[in-house]
Amino acid sequence: MSSAEQPNYLQRLFDFLDELERHKFYFSLERDRSDTIMVRVDVPVEFWEVEFYANGEIEVEIFRSTGGGVLGGSEAQTALKRLIKDFAV
Repeated sequence: MSSAEQPNYLQRLFDFLDELERHKFYFSLERDRSDTIMVRVDVPVEFWEVEFYANGEIEVEIFRSTGGGVLGGSEAQTALKRLIKDFAV
């Protein structure tokens, strides 16, 4: 397959980023794995993780807030302690 015939997977990422910018979405880029670039898109009560793989695959994971997860005061302090205790390396 010549280079003209090969799919341009990087262009898919660029096109998606252009669309996000055109519609004024807030997003950030992350690279947690050697074969992916993740676009995190933040919208009200949700964030989306869109992973673009080197082989052209695209995966989307959507995280939604149920509204019941907002903590304040002593509950917030307890939650922060639990975060560190349970997930620190």
